[in-house]
Amino acid sequence: MRKPPPQVFDSWPEPNYVDPEHKGPELIIVSLIFTSISFVIVGLRMFVRLRIKKPAGWDDWLMLATLPFIAGGTASSILGTYHGWGYHMWDNKPEWTEPAGMSSWFSQLNSIIIMTLVKLSILVSYLRISVATKFFRRATWVMITMIVLWGLGISTSSAFGRLIIV
Repeated sequence: MRKPPPQVFDSWPEPNYVDPEHKGPELIIVSLIFTSISFVIVGLRMFVRLRIKKPAGWDDWLMLATLPFIAGGTASSILGTYHGWGYHMWDNKPEWTEPAGMSSWFSQLNSIIIMTLVKLSILVSYLRISVATKFFRRATWVMITMIVLWGLGISTSSAFGRLIIV
């Protein structure tokens, strides 16, 4: 959570610490619903691959590898609701700044890893199901390389950026 510029801060109403509007419960419900859907869909995918199709491919294992990060992002979102997520900025208590920032950072890091793994899974699926030309396969490998480098670069910069700020 970044601090707003002084002119924005001055335009806010007085904080309401007694009975502020709070959307945290909705965030928890939506997070849990979509996390559950993700687990069910990936579980069904793995069941079909391992029991019916045989064998599971790299694309399936990459999708399975995203689940712990999805769970971590959900846990971070739920913890964030106890530290100011879901409140208006002006209703956030000063003592929530650091825990909310850590939850935000952890969610961001998880999102980067999830995006990288899902994109890699899709690209590996292209390699598995395509009977395309050599150009298509090479282009797919170039994209896989770019996604891996992007994921490593962004996650490293996010991790070290947070360490430097704290």
